[in-house]
Amino acid sequence: YSRVCAQAGWRTPEEGPRMGNCYAPAALPSSDGVMGNNTSTRIERAEKTGVLVLQKQVPPLTKIPDRVLALGSLRTLDLNTNAISRIGPSMGELGKGLTMLTLTHNKLAELDPAISQLVKLEMLDVRHNKLAKLPREIGGCTRLKKLHLDANVLTELPPEIGALGGLTLLTASENRLASLPDEVGQLGSLVELDLTNNALLLLPDAMGGCKRLRWLRLAR
Repeated sequence: YSRVCAQAGWRTPEEGPRMGNCYAPAALPSSDGVMGNNTSTRIERAEKTGVLVLQKQVPPLTKIPDRVLALGSLRTLDLNTNAISRIGPSMGELGKGLTMLTLTHNKLAELDPAISQLVKLEMLDVRHNKLAKLPREIGGCTRLKKLHLDANVLTELPPEIGALGGLTLLTASENRLASLPDEVGQLGSLVELDLTNNALLLLPDAMGGCKRLRWLRLAR
């Protein structure tokens, strides 16, 4: 049982099953579902650092734990590779200072309109989910600089996306987009746009307003 194992939050041979050279922590039930001791430790640490990474939890998270929603100083939240299928209005509780939210490789079918309450959000990553549309309220996230929508089932983008004037990177590859709203032309700060593997036949003339666009990917 090494110091490296201890720093990673792994338990002693007597307390958990062996995994490689370390021993896995026993999962403990809580009101938020099943969270191991290591998860609880990370949440406690996040109260001080403002950064919380809960990737690939075992068993996978099916919702954002209540303890996470109660963290008032959270700036970065990474929940990738879990089994979260829905985030309701409680999403707005993360809005006090959150700047980065990663929800890749989950089972999200929708984003709640409460996303608009994340007024300081600068990066949103929802790749590899089951999103069929974005809420119009996404336009309220006016500080967004990077938006990753790849590998969903989106058929359209809402016109309100044009309100994201500070957006520099938009990736929406591997969706079902057949057209883009004219409001995309209002993204004057956009530098990179990835629309690879969609059903697009034409781009709106209004895209001429994207004066800073340098990389446009459209391959199918």
